[in-house]
Order: sequence, then C-alpha cells, then structure tokens
Amino acid sequence: GCKCDWIETFDDAADKAPAGPPPAQGLEGNPAQTGEIFTQTHPYFSNLTKKEIAAAEKLQDAAEMERLRAAKKGLITEMKSLYEKTVELTIFENKVINIGFEYEGNKHVVDDIVFIKGRAHGLLTHSELMGIAELLKNSTFVAYAQATGKKVKKGYEMFYYFKDANKELYYNVAKIVEKNDEKYFLYSITRSIKK
Repeated sequence: GCKCDWIETFDDAADKAPAGPPPAQGLEGNPAQTGEIFTQTHPYFSNLTKKEIAAAEKLQDAAEMERLRAAKKGLITEMKSLYEKTVELTIFENKVINIGFEYEGNKHVVDDIVFIKGRAHGLLTHSELMGIAELLKNSTFVAYAQATGKKVKKGYEMFYYFKDANKELYYNVAKIVEKNDEKYFLYSITRSIKK
C-alpha cells in the first residue's frame, strides 16, 4: 500500500518533498530522528492497556540499555591501545608525575563522554577519545582533592585536575598507593570541578 512517488527532473533538489497524501495513522514520525517506527497513534496501540504499553516501553528501554552496554564495551576495548602510553605532567612544586591509562579509568572516561549526561557528554569526538593521551599531555594542572569514602578503602589517595588546552573540560587523574608504590592514571573527565 505504499503511496511513494518520484519524478525525474533536472531541477535542483527541493528543500521539502512535494505535498502528497498525509501519512497513515501511526506513521507520521521520522524513525531516523525519533527511533520510533510506529507512533502511539498507530492502530497497533489502540487495543493495548496502559499496563501493556508500559511493559512494551520497558522492553524497549532494556533493548536500548543493551545496545549502550555493547557500545561502551566496544569503546573500552578500542582504548586498550592506551595501556602502553604514559604522559608526564607537572603538578604543584614542580613535581612531575607519570600518568597511565587503565581499565577502571577508561570505563569512567567512556561513561563521562558518551553516556552520562552532564559530566562531559559529547565534548570529545571518537578520534579525540582515542587520542586522549595527546590531549592530556597539552593540559594544565589546576587543582587537587583528597580522596574520600569508599575511594580511600580502594587505595585512592588524591585526585589531580588538569584543564584541557582548548575545551571547557577537566581531566581527573587518580593517585593510588599500592604497597608503597604510587600510581597515577586518568580516572574521569568532567565539565567543571568543585572549588
């Protein structure tokens, strides 16, 4: 029952498609923009109870969560190449620290950039995320904070914040002490730091 039509022409492409018959009930949305194939006005929904609609939405949310988990896992896997890299940066009193990359930090960074709205969501492209060692290398030390709560029990001692050279974001570097050995790694990224 498709009512699509096309006409060959030498004219430039129009900004809008020519007016035609209105879309069928439930097909008035744009799946590319909304992610919905059928809107709530489609006859498929007319005989469903509120409970059935809520259950369907829950399943859709679960499918989206599964898709996001797979994407996150893929990005963290791609970032394994960072494990071989270190960045030397200076903190207060001209102390130089070697900052590495670890699974725990990469997991937080992916959450901050891709999944958690408000942290640093969308501030880095995929290629910038894969080249984050270079971005960190060009950042400037601005603040530090003592680790608290559960972090202390896990061996965290301090967090150092470095301002990105070009963007309004901060790299959070964790300091962990294990068996009297200090280790620094990129822990997370945020739009702002508490002063």
